[in-house]
This record gives sequence, structure tokens and C-alpha cells, in this order.
Amino acid sequence: MRQKSIAITGVLLLAGLGCSLFGQTALAAPNSLDKSLSVTAQSHSGAAASQVKIDKISTKTEQMVDQHLANVQQADLTEAYNRQLSRLIDAQHEEEKDLLAQIESIDKTEQFMLPMLNTMADQLNVLINNDLPFLQGERQQRLEKMARLLDRADVSVAEKYRQLLEAYLVEIGYGRTIEAYSDSLVIDGQKNHVNFFRLGRTALYYQSLNGQAGGLWMPKENTWQALDSDQNLALSKAIQIAQQRRVPELLSLPLPPLASHADQP
Repeated sequence: MRQKSIAITGVLLLAGLGCSLFGQTALAAPNSLDKSLSVTAQSHSGAAASQVKIDKISTKTEQMVDQHLANVQQADLTEAYNRQLSRLIDAQHEEEKDLLAQIESIDKTEQFMLPMLNTMADQLNVLINNDLPFLQGERQQRLEKMARLLDRADVSVAEKYRQLLEAYLVEIGYGRTIEAYSDSLVIDGQKNHVNFFRLGRTALYYQSLNGQAGGLWMPKENTWQALDSDQNLALSKAIQIAQQRRVPELLSLPLPPLASHADQP
């Protein structure tokens, strides 16, 4: 009986121990679950924080890539601009060389042109002084203007040449035209207002305002030769034709004798 009692007691002890262990296990299980949930929550929180960091890093990386691409594009544009600028600078250097060569050529041209212009002005002076004495005041003023122009330092050689050519063209034009104009003339020591008629550069006539007296310039004698009544009548008609007051017609006017080569200046 004692052995059975011991065995029953052992069984009860084991049963009690088992209940005790089961109770402890049952009590420990909720604590482990809470810890697991806490760890999982912390893990999720850490992953979210990491994702935020990753997103920030990704955004920053994209910004850096975009900035790099913009810098590369700007560098390409700058390089292309520098190449173009370099070509422009080279072209300007070539133009500078050409301009310097032209300036040097102009300087040499001026050294040649200035004496030539003075010679042309002197020849124009000789031409006018040895020509028929028509429009003397106007032509003399033109000579004086040209003399002043050639002495001016602020006028280019090209402008001097242009105006001198214009003066020559005016003189050349006189040889292809007829002209009637009024001016003063000293006759027998008295100054009179008369009408002049120029026939090209061939002949020059004068006639009194009343049409009663007239004369033909004789270059060789350097004097006026009086006209007779018929010649004076023809001269009146010639003056009216030059003034466009009469229809052109054939007229018989005396001409001065042609100068021989020996008589020419």
C-alpha cells in the first residue's frame, strides 16, 4: 500500500509539475508575441525611414544627373561658340591685314595723286586764261575755289579729284553748247551792260542792249572786231535762238580765223 501511495503521489507531482510548466508556457507566449510584433513594427518603421532616405538620395541623384547633363550641354554650346568666335577673330585679323594694306596703298596713291591734281589745276588755269573771255567772273571763281580746295588738309584726295573733274567737265561742256547771257563789258574805256552770245568754244560775240552795235572777239589780236548791220542782225537772231525765243535756223555769222599751231599756247 505504501508503494501505491508513493506512486500516486509521484503521478500527482508530475501532473502538478506539468500543469505548472504548461501554465508558465501559457503565460510566456503572449510576451513573446508582443515582442515579435514590436520588433516587426520597429522593422517596418526602420524600412520606411530607409525608404525615405533612399527616395531623397534618388531625387538628389536625379537632380545631379540633370545638372550634369545641363552642364555638358552648356559646355558643348560654349565650345561651339568659342569655335565660331575663333573663326570670327581670324577673319577680323585677315580684314585688318587687308585694311592695313589698303591704307598703305592709299598713302602711296596720295603721294602720286597730289602732284597730279596740282598739275591738272594748273592746266585748267592755263586753259581758261587762254580761252575766249566768256563768263570770266564765274570761271575765275571756279579756279580760286579749286586752289583753296587743294590746300585743305581736311578734304580727302578723292574729293579733291572729284571736284576737279567736275570743273573739267563744265569746261568741256562749253564746247558743245551755245549760250546767251548778259554781263558788263568795257568798250572804249566805258563800262556797258551788253548781251553775249557764245558759239561753243569757237566764237564769242557781244551786242548792245538796243541791238544797234555788236562785235566779234578776235583771239589773236585780243580785241573786239565790230560787226556790220547784216552781221549784227544775224547776231540778234542767234541770241534769240539761244534764249529759246526763236526757232533754230541757219545763220551767217563771221568767225575768227583759226589759230595755227604756232599761235596756240
